[in-house]
Amino acid sequence: MKRFTQPLCLAFLILITLCSTAPAFEVTDGDMAGDSPFTVTVKNPVSPELLGRFRSSDDSKNPFAYALEQRDSGYVMFVKVGDKFSGWVKATLDNESIVFGKKGDGRIFLEDGTVYRTFKGKLKTELHKQD
Repeated sequence: MKRFTQPLCLAFLILITLCSTAPAFEVTDGDMAGDSPFTVTVKNPVSPELLGRFRSSDDSKNPFAYALEQRDSGYVMFVKVGDKFSGWVKATLDNESIVFGKKGDGRIFLEDGTVYRTFKGKLKTELHKQD
């Protein structure tokens, strides 16, 4: 019986570790499937550094993720904000800045080569490119 106990405990520990690891808060291919009902306005060409999928760090108090893609119909943007919102958004691109949301309260911008987001000028959060 003893020779089965150690491998069984090890297998159980691995299973618990795998199950307890939460998936990263990010925009998925499933989120980006389909067409956005909103158009993205381009005031000035957007910096290539803002294109793609970005997310806050895993330990962020305010989880946030976005995706900005160029498609045949123009740019589309998808945003996730914690458990409060997940969906397509209206946005305005202006070089190193993206303003988004119903009232334009959200902002994503470049500062010294790093991507950040704010909401109503607060909650400045560093964003990282998704893998």
